[in-house]
Amino acid sequence: MTKILLFILCMSCLQVSAKQIVVIDPGHGGDERGAVNGKYEEADLALQVSKKVNALLLKEKNIRPYLTRTVDKTMSLHERVVFAQNLKADLFVSIHINASTNKRAQGGEVYIKNQLTPAKEKAYLAQFENGKSKHPPKKVKDSMFFRRTKNTELVGILESVNDTFNLKLASLVAKDILTAWGGKKRLYHERIHQAPFYVVKYNKMPAILVELGFISNTFEAKKLSTKSYQMKLAKGIVKGIVNYFERIEAQPETPLYSRVLEQ
Repeated sequence: MTKILLFILCMSCLQVSAKQIVVIDPGHGGDERGAVNGKYEEADLALQVSKKVNALLLKEKNIRPYLTRTVDKTMSLHERVVFAQNLKADLFVSIHINASTNKRAQGGEVYIKNQLTPAKEKAYLAQFENGKSKHPPKKVKDSMFFRRTKNTELVGILESVNDTFNLKLASLVAKDILTAWGGKKRLYHERIHQAPFYVVKYNKMPAILVELGFISNTFEAKKLSTKSYQMKLAKGIVKGIVNYFERIEAQPETPLYSRVLEQ
């Protein structure tokens, strides 16, 4: 049964674009400043790094990047998800700056959609990042599979298979980014977390949320504000994204696109 569902899922991935579409999402902006430490604000730092990531991705011949915002403006989480859905993106990368009550906390982390109950601290972080956004009710007719079959039970099963597939792909790109950053003693599985972030949970394509570092750590906040360190982080993210697509393309048995293009 599982093999049949995967076959249906793969056959539904109809068109292959000349370029992989990647949406880069600078967290917060406008009225939503995110985490703040004195003059350092998450909204500004996230946008600065995101622009660098976008500029580097534009140089990749097989990737077409888009930014959810290019200026300091307020944008709801729902708008960000719709933006990616309308582009039929192949990958969604949301960029944020972390914060903690532990002023010594440092280093980058990557979050993927949660299938397990998140730790209390991670759940609190997700609640902070999600802000006032309400989770939309899930309707069968909103499913990208609804045009393929009106069998609501089958739609639910296909959604579950697709979610699992996307989770695996998100895990791959998360590890690739952390590998590209390098220089950390902590193991990858300790830096890849699951939490109910809105933009990760409600996107239909593989989606991750990258925490560049801890703004609550004044030393790290200063580093995050420098152009050289921002470029280092941006290059690591881009390398991880490029490696991810190359890895998927090298495995012909694994479909490159988990999305279903609606007609």
